[in-house]
Amino acid sequence: MSDVEAAFRKQLKGYHGELLVDKQTRRLKDRSTILYNVQLQIEGTPFQMDTVIITTYAVYIIEIKNFDGILIFDTFFNQLIRHNGSKEEGFRSPITQATTQADLLKQWLHRHHLIL
Repeated sequence: MSDVEAAFRKQLKGYHGELLVDKQTRRLKDRSTILYNVQLQIEGTPFQMDTVIITTYAVYIIEIKNFDGILIFDTFFNQLIRHNGSKEEGFRSPITQATTQADLLKQWLHRHHLIL
C-alpha cells in the first residue's frame, strides 16, 4: 500500500469514527447545542475540536479517535500507545489534546467577551 493510500485510509477511518459519535450525540440535540468540526484561531494559532457540546451548565469537548488494537494511556509521557498485534505506535495523548483545546477555547471565549 502506498503512503497516499495509507493516509487516505487513516483519514477515512477517522471520519467513520466521527460519524459514529455524531450519531450518538444527535440524541442530545433537544437539550444542548452540538457543533461539529469546530475550527477557531487564537493569536494566529488555529485549533480544531471534533465535537463541542454546549449545555446550560457546561461545555464539553469531544476528541474522537477510531483506533484498533490495545490502547494504553501513558500519563507519564502524555501519549497514547497502540498495540495492533504486529507493531506498536505512539500518538499524542487525546487527554492532553482535549486539555489544550479547552484552554484555547477558554482564551478564545474570553477574547470575544463570551466568558463562561
